[in-house]
This record gives sequence, structure tokens and C-alpha cells, in this order.
Amino acid sequence: MSYIEDIRIYDRKEDKFRSVLTNCVSHMFKRILKSKLRTPNVFIFSIYLTDDESKHLSYYHYGGFLTIDYFFDPDVYQQSKDVFERKKMILDMIRNALLHVASCENWGTDIILDTYNTCLASEIKNEWWFKGKPIASPDRRHYIGMYTVYDFSRFEYWLVLFDKAKTELIRHLVYKDRAEIFVISHLSWQDREHIVYKFGGPQKLFIYSIDDLLQSRVAEIPEKIHLMFK
Repeated sequence: MSYIEDIRIYDRKEDKFRSVLTNCVSHMFKRILKSKLRTPNVFIFSIYLTDDESKHLSYYHYGGFLTIDYFFDPDVYQQSKDVFERKKMILDMIRNALLHVASCENWGTDIILDTYNTCLASEIKNEWWFKGKPIASPDRRHYIGMYTVYDFSRFEYWLVLFDKAKTELIRHLVYKDRAEIFVISHLSWQDREHIVYKFGGPQKLFIYSIDDLLQSRVAEIPEKIHLMFK
């Protein structure tokens, strides 16, 4: 058995949604879904937006890819000024497309609905801790965590220091971009006074002491994000 590894949304016609329809909602759904939705042989679930209503929910499967057409009115989406409503339109689209295929292919549907409801309960805010929670120092006097915020046109990492009672002491914005370009791959304590983290790809290590964090001696984020790694 396989499981859904990625959920992607595309525009078949003019790429109207590239600037506004970001990946934060599909990323949240996929992150919560994890490897719970078992499929015979589908790894990538792609939703293609179309203005042809006759093609709505038609799909085909090739290799590990499943592609489904979804009728979507861009005017309704673009006229909405409410961020939550826009996110919910995308979330509803993902749920409806998955449920349609699941019912046709005899996949389980409960996990799809559970994931949808979890997203709604979180107000569709795609925020989480790296590795699920802050990490205790060797002497357990502090905790360090990397908190991720992935929203419309905003992807951020916040380095957060706690005391032994897990009371937040200070947080620093250590990465900011419009999308998920560079991703944290490691965070740990070097010893009881120093933490280290790195991103996947670049080899640069970012090392700070507890005092560095408390005194805000943290590198500023450059305007051109690749300069962080020099």
C-alpha cells in the first residue's frame, strides 16, 4: 500500500492563482494527514482548476500520480477580502476532491474528514513546532524550539527560548520568505549553553548561546535570503 505524499494545486489556463493561491493550505492538509490515507498506488494528488464545469471532478491515474479537474470560480475567490474565507475555499476544494476520489476508489474517508475538521479547529492556521515540540537542554534548565508559520505569501521560522518551566523567555525571527524555499533540517543543543540549527541544502551552521538569544545577538535577515548562508 502507498499513501499520499503531496497535494498540489494548479491552474490549467492562465496561472491566475499563482500570486494568491499559495501552498499553505494544501501543505497544512498534507502535514496533518501524514501517512494515514492509504491508497493502492497514489503518491501525488494534483488538483487542476478549470473554468469548464463539465470537467468538474473528472480524474485519471497514471503511475503514482492522480490528477483531478475541479471547477473553481476565480471571481468568487478574488472578491473575498477575508483571509479565512479564502483559505476555507481552498480547504473545501481539497476535501471535496479527495472525498470524491476516495468514494470512487474505495479509499477510507474518515481520515479525510478528520483532517479537514482539524484544519478548521485550528482556524486554518498552518503553524507548528519543528519535531513537534521544544527540545530540553542537557541540564533541563532550558528548552529551545523552532516555530514555523506558513501563511499566504509568508513563511517564517521563529527561534524560541524557554525556561525549565517552559515559560517563554524570548523569541527571534530567524528566517522569512514568501514561500517554503529553505527548510529547517536540524535543531539541537551542542551543550547546556549552546544551540545549533541548519537548513536542508546549505551547509552553514547557525550557533547561538543562551546569552546570545537573551541579549538579542542574533543575525539579521538579509533582504536577499540566500545571503544568510554565506
